Amino acid sequence: MSYKQVIIPERFLNYLYHAFKNINNPEYHRVKLITRDGNKYRNLQVINGCVLLVERSAPVTSNDIEILQIDMEYIPVKVR
Repeated sequence: MSYKQVIIPERFLNYLYHAFKNINNPEYHRVKLITRDGNKYRNLQVINGCVLLVERSAPVTSNDIEILQIDMEYIPVKVR
């Protein structure tokens, strides 16, 4: 399966920074996005904190991203 890179809109960068800042190996965690037309894409990977790896066949550009969320299912939780 081939992938393309989509630049993350600037309005999401602060959110991603705070979401990932206390996580080891953030490149192993995924995000999901919802586009303006309501389509959902899961298990996307953030590269270098500024681009997403998206399946090449997915019709997603930077302008289409409406909601970006950390996919919490993939984040381990420490219990003290």
